[in-house]
Amino acid sequence: MKKFLFIIISTVFVATLGAQNVDFTTENFPNDTKALKQAQKTIKAGDKLLKKANKSKKDAQYQRALALEKYLDANEFNPNNMRLNYSIADCYYGMNNLPMAAKYGVIAKQLDDTSVNKDLDRAKLSLYEGLSYQLDGKYREAINVYKAINYTDQHYVECGNALHATEVNCFVDNAGVGVNTQYGEYTPVLNSDGSFTYVGRNRPTKEAYADNVKFSEAIYKANLAGTVYTTDANPIEKEGVVALETVSKNGNRVIYYSPDNGGDLMEAIRGGGSKAATPKAIKKINSSYHESSAAYSVTGDTLFFCSNRKGGKGGHDIYMSVRGKNGKYSKPVNLAKLNTAEDELSVFVAADGTLYFSSRGTYPLEYFTYDSAGTIIKTAEYEFGIQHLLDEDGYPLYDRQLNGGLGGYDIYSAKFDGTTWSTPQNVGVPINSPADDIYFYLSGDGKTALLSSDRNGGMGGLDIYIVTLLGEKKEFQMYEETQLLAANLPDIFSAKEITIEQEHKTIVKGTVIDAKTKQPIAATFELSDLGAGEQLANFQTDSISGQYTLDLPSGYNYGLAVKAPGYLFYSQNFELPDSAASATIEQVITLKKIEVNQVIVLRNIFFDVGKATLKKESEIEIENAYKLMVENPNINIEISGHTDNTGSAATNKKLSLARANSVINALVAKGIDKKRLSGAGFGPSQPVASNKTEEGRAQNRRIEFKIVKITN
Repeated sequence: MKKFLFIIISTVFVATLGAQNVDFTTENFPNDTKALKQAQKTIKAGDKLLKKANKSKKDAQYQRALALEKYLDANEFNPNNMRLNYSIADCYYGMNNLPMAAKYGVIAKQLDDTSVNKDLDRAKLSLYEGLSYQLDGKYREAINVYKAINYTDQHYVECGNALHATEVNCFVDNAGVGVNTQYGEYTPVLNSDGSFTYVGRNRPTKEAYADNVKFSEAIYKANLAGTVYTTDANPIEKEGVVALETVSKNGNRVIYYSPDNGGDLMEAIRGGGSKAATPKAIKKINSSYHESSAAYSVTGDTLFFCSNRKGGKGGHDIYMSVRGKNGKYSKPVNLAKLNTAEDELSVFVAADGTLYFSSRGTYPLEYFTYDSAGTIIKTAEYEFGIQHLLDEDGYPLYDRQLNGGLGGYDIYSAKFDGTTWSTPQNVGVPINSPADDIYFYLSGDGKTALLSSDRNGGMGGLDIYIVTLLGEKKEFQMYEETQLLAANLPDIFSAKEITIEQEHKTIVKGTVIDAKTKQPIAATFELSDLGAGEQLANFQTDSISGQYTLDLPSGYNYGLAVKAPGYLFYSQNFELPDSAASATIEQVITLKKIEVNQVIVLRNIFFDVGKATLKKESEIEIENAYKLMVENPNINIEISGHTDNTGSAATNKKLSLARANSVINALVAKGIDKKRLSGAGFGPSQPVASNKTEEGRAQNRRIEFKIVKITN
């Protein structure tokens, strides 16, 4: 028996389909020659800047940013030019914005005309195509694309890692609009009351793209208000510092980050008063290089931090310094076993002493080769990524002690046994993603964590995510059609562990659309355990495609409510006893606008046979109807009851009216004005399915919610 509950949201990339390449010529734009000339001029300026960026070592990012600005302006005039989309992708890729590089690269590939633009690198177009699959969690498709162009470098290896990664039993939810913006949010520090502080980054200046990056940064505090986090309007002001890095377990010491002197760590020590002293630079820790991301040990006498000072293994490394009885820190020691030739960032020490950090590098591990019987015939330790072994299907084959990243920065863990550090272990998915995952911060009870990530589905740049940990790790199961993702924060702290046999589950997938226009809708899903009367998860469909996938373990009576602003909600019931066999259900959910005469069925209202008393399992559906009426105080509703044709029509009509009145009374008891409600009992007179089958009769036994009036 294993504890798990997966909520899987599908993210689908939608690009320009069926479009053809449109060149910037007067033949294509005969009636807009002035704007055409301006676009041509803008593209030439962008080309010049990009060429300079590709040759520059000092301010390449700045030059790419300027080139990108030019290209995007021209793209507004003509978004269907292959070469322009190629150049935009090139800029984004050079700036390490992989999602945007993949987006525009795929568009360029779809617009590609081999009869023109013969000088462009088609292999790079395929690389972008593979990257789009990788970022969407479709690792095998990505590998197939990479193999076709003989690409076996970074992204190829990352996909091999992902195919064999350990999966953590958890939800990973975006902290939402109350915290995240289109810019960057990072360095979250979790407080004992469940709130957290973090850095919000304002719009960057042009200088932000130079080597010495400087953004307008400020420290904010996020508080849990009901089921969502909201941010205090005014940032926390501390002179000379822009980020809170770590707080000692006893609360007496605080480390801040200052952008001065190339980036320094500042320590504030609480004395006899209630307030901490002014932060001061830490001697021996700071250098003329960049120091960042500090963490105290459990005992508080050791400081871990990151620095790109001379003498490291490469980029930013992790260092350790011990504070003596005199209060002074020792000379920092490079933790060589944890560092790679790439960057290591964002250190954190958990309550059990485990060190968590982010790295772009890879670590040594044992490499196994198997014979046809599955017996190990060769074992060797090597630097991951140098050697490649393929399985019989041609996909990378590695052992389960995998230490490679899934893309960008990944979160790793390591422990000190008193003598040496263990080999860092990738913490697995969905905590790690194909994007950058940094600044991991775990609560003292080990049930909640924060991290910052620019993964697909975010609001822009790095976002703060909430990780709700549900149990022990289990072997990774690959879902190729969807990403393992729970895409919204509300009510995460009530996420519930479910004990169920792994093989018994029902997969539900489909699309949410508008009932009239048939266009996809970004909707909110609320999944509940009706038996316990508890909400299990709250998440959103893909904002573009409206697609979703649920993976429901058997053994529970699930209630599902699908909601969107301006629409009536849609409810659905999945009663899955322990004996329920695994199944896959594909469906389209239609939402109806809030208009007169629109009707929905309240599918999670339950009564005993022949009775009109609401069962306990109906409470969540009553709450959904109540919230809808509170949020729309100008609507009047008819609640109607319906039955199948079993028994006499007169008895059924009486029973159906009594059941409708039970729902009305429940809404009135919660505070809805009775004048806004009317009841009707139709018995078996309005069937929606055949009464010849049990399934049809079950559909006919229903409570309907109809808008009869909308007042001004």
